Amino acid sequence: MNDPLALQEARRAVDQGAWRRALNLYQAFVKQYPRHAEAHYEFAWLLRQIDEPLASLIHYQRALDLAIPRAEEVH
Repeated sequence: MNDPLALQEARRAVDQGAWRRALNLYQAFVKQYPRHAEAHYEFAWLLRQIDEPLASLIHYQRALDLAIPRAEEVH
């Protein structure tokens, strides 16, 4: 399955170091696609980078709850 354009845009923002933009894009994406495990994982990683550990844990757990492939990376 191809990832939606909005998720690709969020990833580009991370790659460019545009943290605030990436944060907003991931927030909107997981709200629209709450069952997208990979997006929750990536959002959790971003939250960890900007020193939001509690929010990060919530999204890591959500990724696990959604049976993300390679769960060992989440742990």
